[in-house]
Amino acid sequence: MDRKFYSSRYQEGDGYGHATYNLDNFFRIYPVKRWLQQQHDIFLLDAGCGGGTFCRQVYERLGGADRIRGVAGVDLVDEVKDPPSPDFHFAACNLNEESLPFEDGSFNLIFCNHVVEHLFNTEHLFSELYRVTKPGGLTVVSTPNLSWWINRILLLLGLQPVGTEVGTESITYGMGLLSKRVEQFRPAGHIRCFTPAALRDMGELAGFRLAGWWRQDINKLQCCPALMRNFGIVLHRD
Repeated sequence: MDRKFYSSRYQEGDGYGHATYNLDNFFRIYPVKRWLQQQHDIFLLDAGCGGGTFCRQVYERLGGADRIRGVAGVDLVDEVKDPPSPDFHFAACNLNEESLPFEDGSFNLIFCNHVVEHLFNTEHLFSELYRVTKPGGLTVVSTPNLSWWINRILLLLGLQPVGTEVGTESITYGMGLLSKRVEQFRPAGHIRCFTPAALRDMGELAGFRLAGWWRQDINKLQCCPALMRNFGIVLHRD
């Protein structure tokens, strides 16, 4: 992971690589609803928190300080511009190679939202997420979907799938007629491509158990994880 590259992309914020997600859909997942009903105290971690916007949204949806007893975030960035609370704990950490700066079993709800596609050492990330998840806790990992139905069509046509990158200067390589639509965007540093099956296998190898799927897309027609543009996997630590 190149700190200079990702820091510059984070600061520029040109729109590409800033994934959309439907947080309402996450809270509709039955295993998540049932888990939240059983939890009185939540210790929340955002692994790859960026500017803090996503963590703040989750924090507020969970009831804020009335329910959350601790909230933390880690990322390559030097500071969090939009921390979710005054007692937010931030630590700079290279998720590709460094250990998370927390004790084993420190959190019972962890989000890693559109981070894994930026990492080379993905098994290391999953191992660390498992380590800091409390027994009985949930970890949610989300990413673009290589098997998105539009990407399937593009591959049949011999074109580069959306969300994959083969360079650091342009995302238009191999995209044919789609190049004009995306040429204003710059690469966000996607170096890994996941299908739901691949993400599930990696989570289970780390020791997690599949608890559910998060349909991140706004489009209600994309209800199958294998066909979604963006998806999340909900993992449970027994």
